Amino acid sequence: YYAAASLGEARFGSAAADDLARLARRDPATHVRIAAMTALGAMHGVLGAKVAAELMDDPDDDLAIAAVNVLGAVLRQDTHEWLTRASRSTRPAVRLAAIRALAERPHPDSVEILSWAARLDDDAALAPEAIDALRRIAAAGDHPLSQRAAVHALRELAAEGIQRPTVIGAIARLPEALLPEVASGLSAVRVATRVATADAR
Repeated sequence: YYAAASLGEARFGSAAADDLARLARRDPATHVRIAAMTALGAMHGVLGAKVAAELMDDPDDDLAIAAVNVLGAVLRQDTHEWLTRASRSTRPAVRLAAIRALAERPHPDSVEILSWAARLDDDAALAPEAIDALRRIAAAGDHPLSQRAAVHALRELAAEGIQRPTVIGAIARLPEALLPEVASGLSAVRVATRVATADAR
């Protein structure tokens, strides 16, 4: 375990990356595979994402979750596609890991997936996590397009009555700087959107 972690921390180069990939794929101990994959993701994003994509469907939940976490940490378009797939997994633990990873990736595509996840009613834990992830993206000040998309998504969820108290609470907790964006819902054509916006103020 410690040897696998130290290989990544030292950033020894391509030979170390290959060694970590081999450990992540084949070591008999799950904790060693997780440590190797995590270290590989930190030192070599392309190879780390490739290995993580291979392991995200592993039957061991801990290994699959770690793979999703690595994909979340590697900022590449293909990793976003894999996270989208993970968010639609039939395994609740993997879906939850994907939702949490998407919360750290402020992008309109993430907002779209999280809005979809917030509407699911087959997993009681998932919708509140997706709503909080939308709140976190809305609060991310360096990504105005994603901010607006997330605020809009939260307003629409509240207007539809989906997890309404949770969504209203999330809107109410947004930074004060977002008040003009939130308040723009008061002029929406849809009555339910205007009511939801008023309730959140």
